[in-house]
Amino acid sequence: MFVWLRRALGLKLELMVLTIAEVVALAYYRVLRDGVGDRLAAEVAARLLADERRHVPFHLHRLGRVSGVSRVAWRVLFLGAVLVVAVDHGSALRVLGVTRRGFVREALAEFAAATSPVAVAARTVSV
Repeated sequence: MFVWLRRALGLKLELMVLTIAEVVALAYYRVLRDGVGDRLAAEVAARLLADERRHVPFHLHRLGRVSGVSRVAWRVLFLGAVLVVAVDHGSALRVLGVTRRGFVREALAEFAAATSPVAVAARTVSV
């Protein structure tokens, strides 16, 4: 149902939802890389993080500018997704040395950096 709804509402919403998942993943893979304590697992997390670092700007470039009500709704959806991950993965985050609140702060910082007017301008110029 979620996939159907996302696709039914158009490419712009689909890219917004995809970007939410990828920006949350940036914070999660960094926490995993830095806190796992196993060299191989840290390397895998680092590779996933590097991969997501390339995906996010690509999707945001395709998305273009998001303003007004859409931007507010996007931020609310992002916060909801981050809170779900923080609650659902709270025990894993604790083992990795991060509180739920710390994870939420980190993810919000990632989203703010990725969607800032400076980042949007840089994507526009690089085309």
